[in-house]
Amino acid sequence: MTKSLPVFLLAILFQLCTSCGGPQLELVSEVKVESEVSFVNGELDAGYMVTFSIRNNGDQGEIFFTTTLSCSEGSFIREQPYVLAANQTKEFSFFFHEPTISATNVQARVNVR
Repeated sequence: MTKSLPVFLLAILFQLCTSCGGPQLELVSEVKVESEVSFVNGELDAGYMVTFSIRNNGDQGEIFFTTTLSCSEGSFIREQPYVLAANQTKEFSFFFHEPTISATNVQARVNVR
């Protein structure tokens, strides 16, 4: 069951490769935050899902995500490396179970390097 929240959009910060080759990243969707229920350690838990899409307009290469969810209950971080193929578009989703459904001022930020 998904309940939409007011969506707070923040720009994704890119550290683009300045040399020849490597990934050249482009944001192809806005950063979205929605309340959601998902399985955590085999049990249902309420939390927030952060989703966004990235397109690689350059060569295949590894990128590293740091996704931060900030709210009235604190800041929570998910990190993940990922290899994007040349010209690949990929949607990413990160689930944050730590905040309660009572959290306010829920915002997300994604850094990619």
